[in-house]
Amino acid sequence: MHVFFATDGSPYSLAAESVLAGFPFAASPRVTIANVCPAGDLHAIESAVTTPVAKMLDRCRSESERLLAETADRARAWAGEVATEILDGHPANERLHAINRLKPDVVVVGARGLGAVQRMFLGSVSE
Repeated sequence: MHVFFATDGSPYSLAAESVLAGFPFAASPRVTIANVCPAGDLHAIESAVTTPVAKMLDRCRSESERLLAETADRARAWAGEVATEILDGHPANERLHAINRLKPDVVVVGARGLGAVQRMFLGSVSE
């Protein structure tokens, strides 16, 4: 079984990870853990990117790498195979693209816990 787990390190993602870790899978699943940097990877057009923007992107990617490494370390206790991916762009769009590309059996994301009115105005990546 292949599980796609999208995390942003929030308490809601950690709660989803906890549920996933305790799920009674018949066999240890293959897990892809993804995190999204909410800006495109602009390193390809480096000459057109200002230094502050490049530093911000590098910080985002470094934080994603750290988060994914920590999450993968925990997942190795219950998963058979663990892969990580940094996605660049809009969180909902990039997660959907990854899901379409990877074709996992199960998708797990944490929900932010917004009420109906907030969700109507702000939207929800998990939905």
